[in-house]
Amino acid sequence: MCPKVGRREQKKLTNRRSILDAGLLVFSSIGYERATIMDVVEASGLSVGTLYNHFGDKDTIFAEIVGMLVRDVRAALNEARSKADDLESFIMGAFLAYSELMEQQPKIQELISKNSNAFRQFVSTETELIGLVNDLQQDMKSAVDAGLIPDFPVNLMSSAMMGASMEIFSEKIGSHTAKEKAEFLGHIFLGGIRHLSTA
Repeated sequence: MCPKVGRREQKKLTNRRSILDAGLLVFSSIGYERATIMDVVEASGLSVGTLYNHFGDKDTIFAEIVGMLVRDVRAALNEARSKADDLESFIMGAFLAYSELMEQQPKIQELISKNSNAFRQFVSTETELIGLVNDLQQDMKSAVDAGLIPDFPVNLMSSAMMGASMEIFSEKIGSHTAKEKAEFLGHIFLGGIRHLSTA
C-alpha cells in the first residue's frame, strides 16, 4: 500500500507541475532563447519565490522538460521492442511507438520544432539518453543473438538511428505527420539492415 502524500508535499508537487507546464507553454510558443524566467512565472500563476524554490533558472526548467520526454521515450521504445517478434516489428514498432508518443504531446512537438538547437544541446547532455542508447544496443544485440534479426554492426546502427530520429523529429520538414516520419525512418533502417545482412 502506497503511503499518503501530505498536504505540504502535494502542494510542492502541484507547484512543480505548474512550473513545468508553464515552461512548456512558454518555450513552445515564444521559444527558449526569447523566453525569460518572468514569462514562466506569469504563465504559472505562481510567485517568483515559489519558482526559485523549485528551479534556479530557465535552463533547469528546459532541461527537466527534455529529461521527462527522454524518460517517456525510453519507456515507450523498451515496451515496443519487447513485443517484437520479427525484424519489421522490431524496427517499425520502435519508430511508431516514438511517433505515437509525440502525437499525444503536441506541445512537446512544438517545443522541439521551435527550439531545435536548444533541444539538441540539452538532449545530448541528458544522462537518460545514454541509457536509451544502451537499451537499444542491448535489445538489437539480443535480437541478433536470438536469430530474430540478421547480424549487422549494432553500435553503428544504434547511433545512426538515434541521430536520424533526432534530426527528423526535431525539424518541421514539409507537412509530414509524426507517423509518416516514423514509417520513413523505419523503411530506411529496415532496408539498411537487410542490405548489410546480405552484403
